[in-house]
Amino acid sequence: MAIEKTDIQRQFAATAPGYSASRDHAQGATLGDLVELAQVEAGDWVLDIATGTAHSAMAMPESAGVVVGLDLTLPMLREGRKLAAARGLGYLRFVAADVQAIPFADGSFERVISRIAPHHFLDIQAAIREAARVLVPGGRLAVVDGSTPDDREIDAFVDRLERLHDATHIRNYTAREWREHCARAGLVVAEVREGLYDAMGGKSLAEWSARSHVGAPALAEMRAMLLEAPARIRSALRVREGGGDVYFDVPKVAIAAVKPPLRDDA
Repeated sequence: MAIEKTDIQRQFAATAPGYSASRDHAQGATLGDLVELAQVEAGDWVLDIATGTAHSAMAMPESAGVVVGLDLTLPMLREGRKLAAARGLGYLRFVAADVQAIPFADGSFERVISRIAPHHFLDIQAAIREAARVLVPGGRLAVVDGSTPDDREIDAFVDRLERLHDATHIRNYTAREWREHCARAGLVVAEVREGLYDAMGGKSLAEWSARSHVGAPALAEMRAMLLEAPARIRSALRVREGGGDVYFDVPKVAIAAVKPPLRDDA
């Protein structure tokens, strides 16, 4: 059955408080990669697409002119506003909208960012085209998301795991696919970082599952999958057992791409 926007809104409306408190989103190592690749300069306008509870938006430097967090789900934005207000980050703004129809004019932002979200985009290419459209010429897109190597077995395994965790999961794209998405949107890839992880010791399967309200049968299946997977899959996902829990991490890809500047034909 095809996933609809309402499915995504329903899922994340119910789980918004868990994402507000998520260590993966608030403290994961790839948040630093996102900041580095975005290269935000003083006065830049920054758009965080699928901001969720705004952890990535809040990580942008305070020297930015304006940081806008855009998300489809109102309860996620409400959680983001609470966190921003608690930290005194008055330069953040929030907008409820779809990444496939960003409600800003062409060339509105110097930077567009997104982290641990594009695997939920119903039409990834439409979303990247929209990101490119709202960038100024010379502007920069920076993205971090779950990924897999170009390996069908690992790809299929991660896809099954992600769908058990959250039925609104669409796909974790490879670095090669991200390069293709950016190129088709007219962006020039500046840097790609592969094989990144958010936590040295992995993330807790129990905590990850609780955040998304995973039922007992699905949790049991995910646990069995991780512990019984072939050695090379366990290695790729850094699977280990400890304290009655299972720890793992899906590898991430980070990519920066630039919108070509206007040509001076004078």
